[in-house]
Amino acid sequence: MYIISSYGKKEEKNIIIFEQDKIKELSNIESPSYVLLVDDLLFTISENSTNGIIYSYKLIDNEFKLISMLMTPNYVNILCHITYSKKQNKLYISSWGSGYLVICDVLDNGKLDNLQLIKYNNIDN
Repeated sequence: MYIISSYGKKEEKNIIIFEQDKIKELSNIESPSYVLLVDDLLFTISENSTNGIIYSYKLIDNEFKLISMLMTPNYVNILCHITYSKKQNKLYISSWGSGYLVICDVLDNGKLDNLQLIKYNNIDN
C-alpha cells in the first residue's frame, strides 16, 4: 500500500491510497502535510495559518471514515513528523515552527483524546 498526500484546498482530493489494483481518495482535509497508516487507522495532520489539525480515520467497509479531529492552539500551527506508539496508544507530532511536541491519546475506536503539549527550550552551556 502506498499513500500520497499533497497540499491543497479542502474540497480537493488531497490523499490518494494505492492498494494493489485499487485507488482510494480522501478529501475534506485542507493541506494534509503528513499521513501515517497503522493497521486499520489512518492519521493525518493539516497545517493552516491559525492552528494545526490532527485527524483520525478508520477503515470501515473498505472505506476510510473520519473518526476524530483535534485542533491545536493557535501558537502550534506548523505540524510535521507524525509517529505512533502502539505500546502507549499515543500519537507524537512535532511542530517545527513553534518548538512544541504534540501528543495525543488514541482510543481503541480510533478517537483522538487528551491533547498535550511539551515545549522545547534550547539550553546553552
